[in-house]
Amino acid sequence: MSADQQFQKAAEDVKKLKAKPTDQELLEIYALFKQASEGDCNTARPGLLDLKGKAKWDAWNSKKGMSKDEAKSAYVNRVKGLVETYGQFQKAAEDVKKLKAKPTDQELLEIYALFKQASEGDCNTARPGLLDLKGKAKWDAWNSKKGMSKDEAKSAYVNRVKGLVETYGVS
Repeated sequence: MSADQQFQKAAEDVKKLKAKPTDQELLEIYALFKQASEGDCNTARPGLLDLKGKAKWDAWNSKKGMSKDEAKSAYVNRVKGLVETYGQFQKAAEDVKKLKAKPTDQELLEIYALFKQASEGDCNTARPGLLDLKGKAKWDAWNSKKGMSKDEAKSAYVNRVKGLVETYGVS
């Protein structure tokens, strides 16, 4: 497959991801795509109030000087990495629903916390009230992952679910 064909396939593959990449990942693939397609940034930086436009412009402009071929190759490799990471994460999320036996409460809290951290990042809700014991346990588990990156949490989640599949099997 030629470099152009690989690039076009990667552009299609990224659209098929079942989970949304992080904002940083999206900016990186945007910048590589623009650099590969158009070369160096050739537009004026957006205005003060266009935060999204400025972030995209800055990401693309950071690739200044990278050849189109280098950018295509980097784009293809980055998308392959995203497809692998998000594919494994999605498979683990499906596998955990098919375990033959129910994991322990502690195991359930651990995978819940890792899933939330991987999906949303640091805990962003208020701690549930005094009488919501289950809600507080889940909140505490998620909050214990504070500071862990989404990528680290995805990897830890996938590995933890693999361990649960080995222990409990899947139906």
